[in-house]
Amino acid sequence: MLEPTNSVYLDPPRSPRVAPTPRSTHRGRAVVAGVFIFVGLLSLTVAATLSGLRAMVHDSEALSDAIDTTLDEPVVQEEIEREIADAIEKGLLDLDDNALVTVVGLEVSVEVERLAPLVIADPAFRAELRAIFIEGHQRILFEPSTATLDFSPITAAVLGVIERESPELARIVPDENLLLTIDGDRLPDLTAPVAGLDRALMIALVFSLAIPLAAIIHPHRHRVLAWVGRWLITAGMAGGLAAVGLPYLAGNLSGYTAVEVAVRALTVRLLGPAVVAGIVGMVMVSAAAVLKSRERRRIADEGAAAALGVHEPPLITTQASPQLELSQRGLVDAGRPLTDI
Repeated sequence: MLEPTNSVYLDPPRSPRVAPTPRSTHRGRAVVAGVFIFVGLLSLTVAATLSGLRAMVHDSEALSDAIDTTLDEPVVQEEIEREIADAIEKGLLDLDDNALVTVVGLEVSVEVERLAPLVIADPAFRAELRAIFIEGHQRILFEPSTATLDFSPITAAVLGVIERESPELARIVPDENLLLTIDGDRLPDLTAPVAGLDRALMIALVFSLAIPLAAIIHPHRHRVLAWVGRWLITAGMAGGLAAVGLPYLAGNLSGYTAVEVAVRALTVRLLGPAVVAGIVGMVMVSAAAVLKSRERRRIADEGAAAALGVHEPPLITTQASPQLELSQRGLVDAGRPLTDI
């Protein structure tokens, strides 16, 4: 390194050094930003969960599609056929478990088992089944009622299949019987949690604004970017696990394959947002790594420049004065050397 000569002509002009920001200030800002990012990510997690629940609660079309998907599943069809056959025997025909009825040489239990697949394939039955599920969905989540669910339309659809495919069996069906009866008191009432869903979602979104505040406060913004990116990757993985695990859990708890297939038809919609969240998260983590590398390189360059006493010229230069700079330094004796070396 060149030693200063104390010459106003040979030594470069010394620019005033800027005092570095105290480490305690940086540490305090980092702590405050850490609290903000924790609150923001926690609120964002709650908001993502509530938005997913809200989408399933308010989307009746998704419920209708899930019913169709469930009815088209071969494994589920066998399960539903047994339920329909049992409902016809006990509901419409009002037969005991051990009753064996023969009509004109026709065994009722065998005939009912033959009719069950035809009932499932009947478009009118499917339409009424969707309608009864949507009505139950509305009562449980939005409009509670103690009235008995009206199964007369779905009963009429089943009777239509029986009359068309087995007129002999249709003759012994009582007119006043229904396929199934469910009292409104047996349905759970979830209207209160659903009513507060939008308010809770709005509060969570407001608190998630702590994330941009953390980016403003933190002395190293790339860390906030990395935290948000890691959260997105974790959220994507959680969404994928939920899409796979929730149907399995619902099927084991209920004991019905139909419930597992129906829940899978609803949760499969989580895969798209989960993949997008994972990709965006990886992009943000990569961008944070690039910004961190640039910051380290800049700090290293500034440290080396400070150690060597090298100062970069200002980016914006001022207009040079027509008067020579040497003339501003006082008179110079031409008979003496220009330096004091």
